[in-house]
Amino acid sequence: MRRSILLLAIVGMLVAALAIPAFAGGHRNTGRGTGPTVFVTDQGLVYDSIVVAEGLSWNGQDNWQLLVPGGMAGADLTTDAGPGSEDYFGGRWYFDDDGTPGLSAGDTFFICPLLGPGRAAA
Repeated sequence: MRRSILLLAIVGMLVAALAIPAFAGGHRNTGRGTGPTVFVTDQGLVYDSIVVAEGLSWNGQDNWQLLVPGGMAGADLTTDAGPGSEDYFGGRWYFDDDGTPGLSAGDTFFICPLLGPGRAAA
């Protein structure tokens, strides 16, 4: 059982290590930020971003916001709330890598502020 959990944790870390650089790489035509673009569903806007810290560990608090790969409206990622929204945590994100509901130590945590103003989705 321990071996399965350890293997799952290692696979999750490898997925995370490969996922963040893939989203963070390359400059965009907007000239703003080098991180992924993020579509915010409650605003209908796309934001540029910049990854400032990655590979963070969960601190046991709920002040992390879910990012979903495979963005909508031409963005790289999607989330529910953005700047000005009550549920926006200032760019404290996580990917649900382990498939368990909510936050857990098996997820990937990083800081990636959204750069305003947002722009209309393409």
